[in-house]
Amino acid sequence: MDTSAPSRKSRPEVVRKHFFGSLAAPDQLTGILDHLGDISVFAKNRDFQLTYGNRHFYERFGFLEGSDFIGKNDFELYPRPLAEKFRADDERVFSTASPLRNIVELFLNHQGIPDWFITQKVPLFGKDGGVVGLMGAIRRYTSDEAIAAETAVSAAARNMRGEPGKRWLMRDLARQCGLSQRQFDRKFHDSYGITPQNYLMKTRIQAACHALRQPGSEISSVALELGFYDQSAFTVQFRRNMGITPLKYQMSYRT
Repeated sequence: MDTSAPSRKSRPEVVRKHFFGSLAAPDQLTGILDHLGDISVFAKNRDFQLTYGNRHFYERFGFLEGSDFIGKNDFELYPRPLAEKFRADDERVFSTASPLRNIVELFLNHQGIPDWFITQKVPLFGKDGGVVGLMGAIRRYTSDEAIAAETAVSAAARNMRGEPGKRWLMRDLARQCGLSQRQFDRKFHDSYGITPQNYLMKTRIQAACHALRQPGSEISSVALELGFYDQSAFTVQFRRNMGITPLKYQMSYRT
């Protein structure tokens, strides 16, 4: 009998410490993360540098090995508007030492088509108790999942997705959900990780990407159909959300 092993009555932390202490290489635990299908997992240090990424994560950027992107930051991998958003989220995790859960975001997928993704970020603590980095996971946010996670504001989200070009007023959406404006804003943010105004904007940008890929589509017409004041306002919001201009997107991804 191995007397060095903890007994069945040992406290959970003792069992855990004994197990991890017995591993020849603790990083072998991350090997399973390369087999999670379409889930991306990553880690960063306090300097916002990537220190780990599973296969699905680094292959999105065209890297052949996980070591190829170690040390890089978001500004080296993403368009600046997206990188700035990710940096702000990371800074919040570091400053609060608290996780960010269920951040619903709009990214381009491998085919250049915008899709909804949900991100989780949690702080990593060092031996002195301070935050030394963070770990995150990104996965596609499906419509089926959204239906299953029905909330008090789900009807408003469905309405915005169904008619993104309509000039929605947030107070009307709140009333439809039986909530005050303040309750609606808070519950929507709790459910989707962003404000209803930002959700509507991202929904419009997603619809715009679909329209811009169609033969014969004109940027000015797409802008007006989706509720933007003019092409200039549309271009500003499109670049802010997607990292490129509508024209560049159209030239790159039109079918």
